[in-house]
Amino acid sequence: MNFPVFIRKLKALGFNGEFVIEREISGDEQRDDILRTTADLRVWLQD
Repeated sequence: MNFPVFIRKLKALGFNGEFVIEREISGDEQRDDILRTTADLRVWLQD
C-alpha cells in the first residue's frame, strides 16, 4: 500500500482519528519497526 497517498486521502476526507501500528513480530525487530513507522507517519502527516 502507498501509505503517503492513503494518508493524504484520509486527510482530504477530514479524517482526524488515531492510527494503530500492529506488528506480528516481537522483540527488537518489533520495536525497531514501530519506531521507523512512527517516524514515517510524522513525515506523512505533515504533508
